Amino acid sequence: MKIKKLESFKSSDVNLTPFDLSELPFTPQRLLVIKNSNKGIGYEESAHLENRQYLICLKGIIKIITHDGKKYDKSILTEGYSTLIEPYHWNYHESMTGDDVLLIACSNPFDREDYISDFSEFVYKMKELNREKKKVPNDKHR
Repeated sequence: MKIKKLESFKSSDVNLTPFDLSELPFTPQRLLVIKNSNKGIGYEESAHLENRQYLICLKGIIKIITHDGKKYDKSILTEGYSTLIEPYHWNYHESMTGDDVLLIACSNPFDREDYISDFSEFVYKMKELNREKKKVPNDKHR
């Protein structure tokens, strides 16, 4: 998982962190703000079939755990840092301070059918997806 630091400007009166939406690899269709979560409380625990998510830590410390069907990846987002979560990645976000604010920009509008909410179902779908990839004929001999 690649973590990106957002540019920030500070003065005696204000801290400004501009975010240029053209830098996203998609046009956001939905925004989520997660806040007021108790320390150690997690959120999400799901994967998406199509939706891409760009996570931005606006305040505090957020632990992000993803799984790509083969291995786990764990990262920490602090204020002003962001990361992209692609489809077919199980993900879990956890509040580390209890005063965290996480902004999530989503590539797709809400669709319940896009969610995989059971980890064993996710692992099964990933195995099926990998089997299908192996079945694709090699075009070198055509």
